[in-house]
Amino acid sequence: MDAQLVGRRVEALWGDPDAEEAEQQWYSATIVHMRPRARDFTLHFDDGLVEPGIKLPDDSIRLLEEVVPVCSCARCCADDSEGRALPIA
Repeated sequence: MDAQLVGRRVEALWGDPDAEEAEQQWYSATIVHMRPRARDFTLHFDDGLVEPGIKLPDDSIRLLEEVVPVCSCARCCADDSEGRALPIA
C-alpha cells in the first residue's frame, strides 16, 4: 500500500467490534493523506470525522474504484464549499 491510494474512496466498517455484525455499519470516506515513514493513512469520513493512523490492508476497510481530486467531507467543505485538494497534510 502506498501514496497512490490518496484520493481513493473507501467504506469502513464502524461500530462495537464485540457487537453482532448487524449492529455495525459501513461508512463512506476518502483517503486524504499517507505518512510514508509510519506507512499509515488518514481517512476523512463524509460526515467530517477524521481518523488518522489507519494501516492497510484492513478487513474493516473496503477500497472502492472511485478516485477523487478533492475531499468533500463536511469538515473540508466547511472551509471551502468545493472541498480541499488532495493530499491534505
